[in-house]
Amino acid sequence: MKIRNEKSIATIYDAVSILKGLDIINGSLKQNYYAESALFVPDRFINPLILRPKIDISDPSGSIPNGDKVGELSRLEWFENGVKINSNDDFKIEGANLTVFKNSEEPFEISYRPEWFDSRKKQVITIEDSVVVSCISLAQSDANVTMSLSKPQNWVHNPLKGERIYTINAYVSKDKVHESAVEWYYVDGNKKDKLIDNSCSFYVEGQYTNALKVDSAYMDNVIIKAKNISNDKLKEVYWFFDKHGNPLTYAMPDKTIIEGKDIFNLPESPITSKLDYRINGLTIEQLVKNGDFSDGKTGWSGVIGSATINNGIVSFTPEAQYVGITNSLGDKIIANHILYFKAMVKSSTKGAAIVMSDTTQTRLQRHSGSEEFELLSNTITISIILREVL
Repeated sequence: MKIRNEKSIATIYDAVSILKGLDIINGSLKQNYYAESALFVPDRFINPLILRPKIDISDPSGSIPNGDKVGELSRLEWFENGVKINSNDDFKIEGANLTVFKNSEEPFEISYRPEWFDSRKKQVITIEDSVVVSCISLAQSDANVTMSLSKPQNWVHNPLKGERIYTINAYVSKDKVHESAVEWYYVDGNKKDKLIDNSCSFYVEGQYTNALKVDSAYMDNVIIKAKNISNDKLKEVYWFFDKHGNPLTYAMPDKTIIEGKDIFNLPESPITSKLDYRINGLTIEQLVKNGDFSDGKTGWSGVIGSATINNGIVSFTPEAQYVGITNSLGDKIIANHILYFKAMVKSSTKGAAIVMSDTTQTRLQRHSGSEEFELLSNTITISIILREVL
């Protein structure tokens, strides 16, 4: 019998190459503090700093796929100035991310200590890295924050060309450009700033966001302004929670999500950017006689006899298909001109529509049947003498 000596073969692996760092998912490592207004910019309670480890590992032997290993960490701890962080009012740990809500005039160090298991050598590798979160105290005059709108001053628009609904974006600049939620105003006939809301006929949506949508069909000359939102107003409009999930605003808010890439806290004195919106083109002439029903039923025909008029609103119940009230434009139009027509219509069915036609074509816009007033409008290029508008 032969005796065979067996020897174990040791496999020696080269050390892996580790590239470590911290990714800033949101916010900034730097803050400014304005003592006069006790204001942090950015305010991390509103726009928190979110950090995530960056750990790229390369294996020269090729036994382990190269790349980001954050998802493979067996342990991850965070520290503030060497003290272990647990989720509290200043910090929140969620997965591999650390969210920092803390505002501080004093700088502080954030470090992390992850552990990664090297399956080749059956050993745990501990990695450490850190960053400094800093703050600079500034006088109020050093704020130097500016606000601008996406449309130029004296913006000119022809409502008969292009789209009718337009978006005006607000931008706040401080070292970089932020798309910031703002309050939107217009200047009334008494030269007073009035908050834009649903009572404004030209308003579509976007109050307390970074993007205001307006309907040019309802706008003459008007000045639109944007102002920064105060912290108190932010709490009224948006719903903020503490780290335990309790609402910090106790009244039901208008919104629950901040709309705008950055909510940028500004000094207490509002910064205003103005936009003088003007209608361009030839003078627009009202061709429909008594279009607002201020003179009762004058100029109207069809089923107008059975209709009622109250405060400029005409109401009727059609008792057959394809009936309505009509108003003939007669010889007031010119071939090849573009006519724009609109009306506020309320209906309980989808069949209701505003219609304009000549002898060769018809343009209409239908109501959704929502039982609410809706703006119905369209344009028509006249080919021959126009017949009527319904």
